[in-house]
Amino acid sequence: MPALFLPTARPPISPSATPWPTPLVEQLTEGVTTVAAAGDFVYLAGGVQLVVVDAQDPGRPKPRGSVRWTWPDSVVAWHAEVSGNIVYVMGSDRMIGEKSTGDGTYLVTVDVTSPDKPRWLGTLAIHEMSFSMAVADGWIYVAGFERYAISEPADAGLVVVDARRPEAMVRHGFVPVAMVPLAVRLQGTRGVVAGVTEVYDHGPLTSALDLADRSQPRVGPPVPMELDQRPWYMAMRGGSALVTGGRLKAAAVEIGSPSLLASSTTASLLADYCTIGGLAASEGAYFVRTRQCHQDRVLAFDGAIETSDTRGIPAQFPILGSIPTESDEPWLTTTMATVPGRLYLIGCDAWGKVSTLTIMDISRPEAMRVIGRLD
Repeated sequence: MPALFLPTARPPISPSATPWPTPLVEQLTEGVTTVAAAGDFVYLAGGVQLVVVDAQDPGRPKPRGSVRWTWPDSVVAWHAEVSGNIVYVMGSDRMIGEKSTGDGTYLVTVDVTSPDKPRWLGTLAIHEMSFSMAVADGWIYVAGFERYAISEPADAGLVVVDARRPEAMVRHGFVPVAMVPLAVRLQGTRGVVAGVTEVYDHGPLTSALDLADRSQPRVGPPVPMELDQRPWYMAMRGGSALVTGGRLKAAAVEIGSPSLLASSTTASLLADYCTIGGLAASEGAYFVRTRQCHQDRVLAFDGAIETSDTRGIPAQFPILGSIPTESDEPWLTTTMATVPGRLYLIGCDAWGKVSTLTIMDISRPEAMRVIGRLD
């Protein structure tokens, strides 16, 4: 689960030997903390660098080009998305505190029209702190909040950024939400934002979003979720969302139409898995990364809930498939991205010094398999 404050330095951890397939690949040149994907290309961001990886042959993924940008040393690349030929990278300043006056979030745009020569286009600093963003049609929606002291409605909400000219992004507006937003996802003209009642409180909440007007998103009323952790992870599929924290429970969120009233149903992902470290969606399933006793697994769910019965068995999300990942891989931060039939999974430590890219075939969620790896 992401930490609100991350240490600034720690000796690198050497990756251990792996029993997995070891295709002939080039070494990644810098720690990676987030991933985005489109078509046969994967975009790995970390530090102040974006690496373009050609995964047309997933058994032999090949770094093609890279580009660097500038932002403060304390900023961590936290989230990346790709839309068309533009990759959007969001960095969060891990040293921002309640009394800080610096900027909490940085947005970077990179043109990846040429995989061998990606170009840094622009950077925009945002005052608010953030851990999540969503991109649609040249607009960026940043789930931002005012450091760690939320006292006014305008202290937390969606920062709307006009990035239709990616080389000249501008802050367009701010839409308050009745929570401290930690995650935001979009699908078409609908979306979901999830957060907590206060910065130091769990109190998970969710609201539906209407983005028919990209420049003026509408936010529905907050709905409680019965999660056991802050809602760090969220993915959307088929107009609904799956939201979870770092533990056992997840909430299925449905958006009312034409109203913006969301409904939330909570169930257990799996009783004997201890922590959750990543969530992604494809057309066929949701994919969740879990860990128990130093053993990592990726589980596939279709999002349907088996309700509790007369035997007292609690409601659960039935598992479609399961596959182990490396048991000793660094795992304090993780992120996942999907394209049809594939899942790209980043494993890294909290300092971005050790990272791996794992490529999985998810065309059959009940029979997932590892088909490539890049260290």
